[in-house]
Amino acid sequence: MAGMIKKLRRNFIALAMGTLIMAMGMVLGIVALLAMHQVTEQYEILLDWMLAYGGKLPDGMEEIDEETRQDLAAIPEIIYETRYFSVELDADREITDMHLSFIHSVNADTVRKLTKTALKYKSRHGWIWNQGSQYLFKWKVNEDGGILLVFIDATSRAWILTTVTQYMVLMATIVVVVYFFLYSWYSRRIVQPYIETQEQQKRFITNASHELKTPL
Repeated sequence: MAGMIKKLRRNFIALAMGTLIMAMGMVLGIVALLAMHQVTEQYEILLDWMLAYGGKLPDGMEEIDEETRQDLAAIPEIIYETRYFSVELDADREITDMHLSFIHSVNADTVRKLTKTALKYKSRHGWIWNQGSQYLFKWKVNEDGGILLVFIDATSRAWILTTVTQYMVLMATIVVVVYFFLYSWYSRRIVQPYIETQEQQKRFITNASHELKTPL
């Protein structure tokens, strides 16, 4: 009997904890993906704008077209805080010029490495991780066959997302531990009626057996 009760409690706790962990994992995953998508989408807008205007961002929001301004309305300071650089290549994919005025964390050697990596991608845009920094890039082919390649340093925003995600995972872990103890306590209360019923049945059977054995 005791073994059966323990098994029932273990099954209840395992089912409850498994459901909780799956639900929280799905929520955390969806939130993280949505946040990453939002950041990528905002930077994609800037990359498209840079490709359309020679690899540079405007000096102010007033120079951006109305549609793009509306897309960036939630983060009007993004063009002032964004660190970026662009690279021009000829038709043979040899670098002809680098524009590094708006970033200080990269040098010519790093730019060559990032450019070579970006051109290996099957897609014309994507993420590159390099020595702890994260870059979002995009490129296009010019009319003369040359290439304009633009990079945005997304390290700071990616770090914020990573930190927030880590705190969310920590909080989720704490919640799981707390619920484990709650479920352990609650499982005792759930199986208690079953235990009492089994004991009553056992007493009834014992009494009935005794009565049957007692002569009239």
